[in-house]
Amino acid sequence: MVNNLKDKKKGLLGGIQRFSTEDGPGIRTTVFLKGCPLSCKWCHNPELLSSDIDILYSLAKCIRCGECIKVCPVGAITGAEEDIHIDRDKCIHCGLCAENCCSEALRAAGEHRSLEDLMNVLVRDKEFYDSTGGGITLSGGEILAQAAYAKEIAEACKKYDLSVALDTSGFGDLEDFKELAKLADTILFDIKSMDSMTHKELTGVDMDVIRDNLRGLASDPENRRKIIIRLPMLKGINDQPETAEKVCVLMNELGLQEANILPYHSMGVSKSRKLGNAPEEFETPEDGQLMKLEKIYKDHGIEISIMGKAES
Repeated sequence: MVNNLKDKKKGLLGGIQRFSTEDGPGIRTTVFLKGCPLSCKWCHNPELLSSDIDILYSLAKCIRCGECIKVCPVGAITGAEEDIHIDRDKCIHCGLCAENCCSEALRAAGEHRSLEDLMNVLVRDKEFYDSTGGGITLSGGEILAQAAYAKEIAEACKKYDLSVALDTSGFGDLEDFKELAKLADTILFDIKSMDSMTHKELTGVDMDVIRDNLRGLASDPENRRKIIIRLPMLKGINDQPETAEKVCVLMNELGLQEANILPYHSMGVSKSRKLGNAPEEFETPEDGQLMKLEKIYKDHGIEISIMGKAES
């Protein structure tokens, strides 16, 4: 039981996933922090983008009881007979509708959680971390959007001898990033596109900040050895050989040696619809194309793996 962290503040979490195997080495518990400055069109965790508690609505589960309409303090929910409508601009993110939904058609994404409560969960699986080389992964959202809270979590993990991985877009304050990096054993750093215009179109932010932060981080040999480049891969968008070549040149220049390809999956589409959005859908690159990209990285001396692919 963790009982010496009561003075620490609460952070806004989007969820905790135990026994994760693709968020860093070994068996891990992934902590998802809410809030992200990016707006990636394919985001598989759209409920984590906002820095507020969000409400997801599943029409299939709704029994039209109207209880959510009664308890909403600002009248943001209307309808009931055939469907309900949530006025997202009016919503104050109190979560009362989800708390009072007996069919779980409404679900709150996000909770304020103390560091003490969080650590009580994270230490449970220490024997699995230790036996597999695993640990804790801080993810998001974007961890740099809650850098102070992320640092508190990482510091607490170190006190309990838990390995820490950072899963990041790289967009944020470089000094915050460096402080977090000191506490990390692994840094999973996303590169979504090497073209500035494409990056802006796909994510809503410029690539320059991310590239500069990667350079700034990799300039420290201690950080450099921790960095694994992660490459979300979308068919016809960023799976071209020339893009892979540019990433390889940058990695070779910075002395980075390992990368993971993350083929697109559509898990975020249904969640985005439950948030009232009309998400754009993408396709997963063909296996043959992924193998071509894999070869390019290997030819540049980079250790490369395709996540979700069985070892041959």
